[in-house]
Amino acid sequence: MASSSSSTIELSERDEMKFVMLGTGAVGKSSITLQFIKGEYRDSYNPTIEDAYTKQCSVDGRSVKINLLDTAGQEEFTAMRDQYMREGDGFVLVYSVTDASSFQEVQDIYGQLLRSRDVGEEGIPVVFLGNKCDLSNERAVSYKTGEEFAKQFAKTKFFETSAKANINIENAFHALVRTVRKDRNGEFDQEVIEEEPVKEQHDNSSQKSKKGFGGLFNSCGKQNAESDLAAFQESNKQ
Repeated sequence: MASSSSSTIELSERDEMKFVMLGTGAVGKSSITLQFIKGEYRDSYNPTIEDAYTKQCSVDGRSVKINLLDTAGQEEFTAMRDQYMREGDGFVLVYSVTDASSFQEVQDIYGQLLRSRDVGEEGIPVVFLGNKCDLSNERAVSYKTGEEFAKQFAKTKFFETSAKANINIENAFHALVRTVRKDRNGEFDQEVIEEEPVKEQHDNSSQKSKKGFGGLFNSCGKQNAESDLAAFQESNKQ
């Protein structure tokens, strides 16, 4: 009897979400996907057309089933993006911090995403990832540049990641789960209604919180990235 009750609770608390990986080629979308799904990193680059994965995990004590679609970044497959964009509950937009052009292209992809879903500046659930942060000597896009872009959208959280060093990979996906849950509960709409008077008073601290609960994650994410990167570099010396 107790077993049956436990099973009912588990099923009622479980969410199911579809996430879509977006970004140009060779920025590390597949590497991020494999690191999150399997805890693996592969050094070789094999262009993806479309790969689908499923992972069940717990976020904040609630079970969630993530259906993750890894998509092509090559120009010849861009016509397929509209279909991917219409299907997702949340999106992982990836650029490489070592490639300024990939940052520009992912902004264009974000614009296409907003148009395909017919939403305004409030956006849709997204994590915006600056990948390859372990390659600090090759950096072409600053942390602040990526963070400032993401701050324009209430439902977008920003992280710098490294698939190779496993920096902020799980944090990013868990943040996206939280954002989708929050969006489904209508909490972003409530925030806009409640915080409009504060905005008129030009209260910078309140306006910052309106960007979403990602401020805490972004700050912790940066600290985690720095400490994880230091540990990764130290292990390579040994």
